[in-house]
Amino acid sequence: MAAAFAAKQAISTAASSAMRGVQDEFSSASRAFGISSQPSSASTTIDWQNYNYPPFLRIVHYDLSELPSHVASIVWLINFSFILTVVICVVNFFNTIIIAAGGGSGVWVVYSILNLVLFPTAAGYTFYKGYKGLAATSPSAVRTFMWCQGILCVLYLLFSILPAGAFNGWARFSWFKHYNMSKGMKNYWVFVIIVESILYTANFIIAGVNLLKVHNFNPYHSAQAMSGGFV
Repeated sequence: MAAAFAAKQAISTAASSAMRGVQDEFSSASRAFGISSQPSSASTTIDWQNYNYPPFLRIVHYDLSELPSHVASIVWLINFSFILTVVICVVNFFNTIIIAAGGGSGVWVVYSILNLVLFPTAAGYTFYKGYKGLAATSPSAVRTFMWCQGILCVLYLLFSILPAGAFNGWARFSWFKHYNMSKGMKNYWVFVIIVESILYTANFIIAGVNLLKVHNFNPYHSAQAMSGGFV
């Protein structure tokens, strides 16, 4: 009897050890392949504390590789609108300096500087709210994005038309000729009006597409887009 009991204990101990070994191996393999025994979520896979964007400033975290493809495509276009806003404002700043030096109003340079500070900041905030809202499935962030993007969408349309201040919208053609400038400078201004108006018109269209895409976005299209809760 003693021998049988000892054998039974030995078998039980061996079985327990084997089970622990299998569990350890499974855990190691799971970690190696990025699999967790806990429910996965975007908030646990996205390192929001890794501030890496915009380049050099590094104010927020941004990494498309952490997102499912259908989410990443929308976020990419939202970010593109932000980048285009920065490009337009930078281009306008240099163009305004040249035009002011060629006979335009010097106060336009001040307006252009204000635009360079305000609008990229607003577009950057809008982009991040859209990114955070989609990546972390945050309805509050999405609502903020929709309001901000809607306002910017209207502004981009106005900026593509208005001739006021530093804006070189299509309507600038109606009165820029009254400035005392050389023919070469006026030709340059025509070029500036066309380029900046087209860029703002393009951004108006992109912002509108962003609104439509986010409005129609289904967060349950992919479980990988979930954050484990609404914010």
